[in-house]
Amino acid sequence: GSLTSSIHDACKSALLEWSPRLMLAMFSCDIQCSTDVLGKVYAVVSKRKGRIVAKEMKEGTSFFTITAHLPVVESFGFADDIWKRTSGAASPMLVFSG
Repeated sequence: GSLTSSIHDACKSALLEWSPRLMLAMFSCDIQCSTDVLGKVYAVVSKRKGRIVAKEMKEGTSFFTITAHLPVVESFGFADDIWKRTSGAASPMLVFSG
C-alpha cells in the first residue's frame, strides 16, 4: 500500500528532476613526432576539437610524445590528416578511453 506508493512517488520525482548529460565517446591519442612538426600536430588536434593533456620529450632525442583526448566522431581520417600535414613525421596511436 503506502510503502509502494511512496517508493513510486520517490522514483517518479527523481526521474523528473534528473538532468541527463550527453557524453562524447573519446579516444586517448599518443602521437610521436619530431620537434619541427610539433606546431602542425597541435593544429590538427585543435582543428578536430581535441585537447592536449601531456607532452614529453624523449631524453637524448628531438622527439616528443604528445597525449591528447580526441572525440571519436572527429577521429575519422585523423591518422591520414596527421601524416599528410607532417609529411609522415608524426605517428598517432588511438585507444578508446570512454
